[in-house]
Amino acid sequence: MWSAASEIGRSTDKTLLIFIGFSFLVLAGITLAMIYFAIRYRASRNPVPGNFEGNLVLEIVWTVIPTIIVLVMFFLGFENFRKIRDIPSDGLTVQVTGQQWVWSFYYPDWNIYADRLFVPVEENIRLEITATMGDVLHSLFIPDFRIKEDAVPGLTTYLWLKAEKPGNHNIFCAEFCGKDHAKMISEMVVVERSDFDKWVEGKVSEKFKPVDMSVALDGKSEEIQKRNGLLLYGTYCASCHGERGTGLGLPDARNFTSLDGWKNGVKITDIFKTISKGIDGTQMRSFAQLSAWDRFALAHIVTEFYGGERPVPTAEDITALNTEFTLDKIVLPQKRLSIDKAMELIIKETVDSSSN
Repeated sequence: MWSAASEIGRSTDKTLLIFIGFSFLVLAGITLAMIYFAIRYRASRNPVPGNFEGNLVLEIVWTVIPTIIVLVMFFLGFENFRKIRDIPSDGLTVQVTGQQWVWSFYYPDWNIYADRLFVPVEENIRLEITATMGDVLHSLFIPDFRIKEDAVPGLTTYLWLKAEKPGNHNIFCAEFCGKDHAKMISEMVVVERSDFDKWVEGKVSEKFKPVDMSVALDGKSEEIQKRNGLLLYGTYCASCHGERGTGLGLPDARNFTSLDGWKNGVKITDIFKTISKGIDGTQMRSFAQLSAWDRFALAHIVTEFYGGERPVPTAEDITALNTEFTLDKIVLPQKRLSIDKAMELIIKETVDSSSN
């Protein structure tokens, strides 16, 4: 009967239906009373106006009954609110960050990021929600679960959910946050635990394998080409910099077709730093949640918009980049995945890449 994807969602639906039912009852009662009085006391039947002094019973009735209705509605709403706010201490924690105009999801148990919310079925999911400092107010809204919470810069808010079956669910921003508010859309993917573990393993393998700089700096390499840099650009950059990199998305956005005015340099290594760290005091946010390979793919797309000759990174530039971001080293995940398992995944990924 109910389309909500969780028990809390169905409870919300039922509470709302009760509220609507009460509202229709009150509306019907007032409307019928108005019709009755309009007919019963019309001027043709009562040419001389009467003088009513009051009715104690009637006054008690129309005070007590609405009070009871309001109290019932309050306790029904509060009980549902309590369920939403009574966040279980166990389960999986996901840190959700909103920024103009994308959502990112961080899994602290494995130190990995995703652009979609992947969760295992039938497990408690704790959402810690915030927005990037210096950004605007956003609001995480998952309609199928009937839950919504503001994402406030510098403040962490909370929600929780428990999906009952596998499936995909839309995620929106429910707070007007600027030009591309309507495009701030993501997806919640509910999968079986075994599939979730495989997804985590893939993310860990991707994040913690070392970067071969000679491959990463080659925009035509297979590793870069398979990243679909144009799709990444359309998702994370086009809103501000325009679909063709001309900077028409926002005032003062960088025009990638020209080399004039670049604040952090125009080499691939410089652009990688900008994507990774953002630029303080501007709308340019950090996209460190993307894998290093994805950030290199984005950097190559930026250079393609210009199309001309750019300075080539020196050996010193490459060394400095490796030192700052530890790109050529294996950085093991924090917990949940053993060192042996992490190494096994990294070696397997390296072997597979070499064989291809």
